[in-house]
Amino acid sequence: MGLYHGGTDGGLRKLFPGLYNPMPVDPYDLELLASKFEFNKSELTDFNVELIEEIEYLLTPEDVLIKKCFGQNQELIEVAWSKCLKDVEEIFCKNATPKGLKVINYHHLITARVK
Repeated sequence: MGLYHGGTDGGLRKLFPGLYNPMPVDPYDLELLASKFEFNKSELTDFNVELIEEIEYLLTPEDVLIKKCFGQNQELIEVAWSKCLKDVEEIFCKNATPKGLKVINYHHLITARVK
């Protein structure tokens, strides 16, 4: 069993095209995702991929940059905050709901049995 992060969207990529690149793989294309694990199938049975959507609300414009910059080095974080925060604030304020800015995190639950 494994749980793999499949990306984040829910509109972030359309709202912030310079900050977020297009999704590399459609998170709903479970056959394509399963094919990425083809090399393991010879040792596995009952192989299954399931999509899990997690809804998250970003409460502030800063949360957009915190999410985007997670795991990056300090130099990149400083550049992103100094060059992007003003635009992010503007876009956030135009599109946030009373709950915040809705985003969707995609996860893939992969299960199989060893032969």
